[in-house]
Amino acid sequence: MSSVQKARVAVTVVVVLLMVYPISLTISAMSSGSVKRSIVIEARQFEFNPSRIEVKVGDTVTFILQSNDSRHGFYIQELDIDQQVNVQAPSEVTVTINQTGTFAFLCNVPCGNYHPYMNGKLYVSPNVQHILFTYLLVILISWLILRAEQEWERRGEIQPFDLVEEK
Repeated sequence: MSSVQKARVAVTVVVVLLMVYPISLTISAMSSGSVKRSIVIEARQFEFNPSRIEVKVGDTVTFILQSNDSRHGFYIQELDIDQQVNVQAPSEVTVTINQTGTFAFLCNVPCGNYHPYMNGKLYVSPNVQHILFTYLLVILISWLILRAEQEWERRGEIQPFDLVEEK
């Protein structure tokens, strides 16, 4: 094996490792909970405060639920959350968000005449930072490969994308 072929094999191995690493980081970050957050929600007749919550896929969220007026519930069907909120006794529920979308949360314990209007929204967006990082790294690595191929071709050492030697 010539020195050019050895160099090419070494570059190929490095490029493959550089491409696998950011992709694996992205996958693990999206599946293992990239951010741990605690969100305090006050339940009172007849509202949640805050009533609009924004998180990202992969976040591990602890909802700390409080009530000072009466017993309430905190229910999000799609995330399988059903937590009672007792007066002066905060409760917690922790969940790792694994899907995007808009999810309604509501009080599922009758608490008065306007109980049906006690609700809020949980907005879950994709974790764009990890996705963009991966794409940018793949583009950079691809550009480096093309530049190396062009340089080798210019020097006449190899033909572009020539993976097999002719006999």
